[in-house]
Amino acid sequence: MTGTKSREPLAATDVLRIFDDACIDRLAERLPAGANRKRFAEGIREAACIYAKDARTPTHSELHTEITALYRAAERKRYGQVAALLEKLSSKASELLNKRATRLSLELPTSDYLRDATTQQTASEAVLRLCQYGGQYIEVRKCLKLVGAGHADAVGLINELNRWRKEAERLACQKYRDGLSGPKTRTSAVAF
Repeated sequence: MTGTKSREPLAATDVLRIFDDACIDRLAERLPAGANRKRFAEGIREAACIYAKDARTPTHSELHTEITALYRAAERKRYGQVAALLEKLSSKASELLNKRATRLSLELPTSDYLRDATTQQTASEAVLRLCQYGGQYIEVRKCLKLVGAGHADAVGLINELNRWRKEAERLACQKYRDGLSGPKTRTSAVAF
């Protein structure tokens, strides 16, 4: 099995080509003599398919980056850029935006609508609305600059806020559990 190194993850369609019988035979050389090679081959190919699917699924950060880029291009009315971003949108990001579109009784426009001068403004506004978080897009850094704290670490502040929230939830749960088990009082033995 010779080939060139690639930075692209394995595609599910390439699994049978890459893990052909010759490759499986080389991998199976280390198996015990009575091992079931057919099951081994099926297991290797199934694991490779799972890896191929997972490796091509974008992370939350990648999804956020995709949707933020789409939002910013739509906000700046860069219709060609919005169209190009929609065309290369990952299937997961497209799925998320389509679900949101359904909830908002909208439709995720195609890139053709963004290239057509008569529909591009309406299409861009739809993309803008679908990419907004909670109906309003607020950049933390801009807010910090507005209040005179542009030097502050926005990510650090958000993480600290989340830690405080989790601690408050933990304490509230602890109080609740303590309340269920009754007050904890010391009893002393009394001689009669």
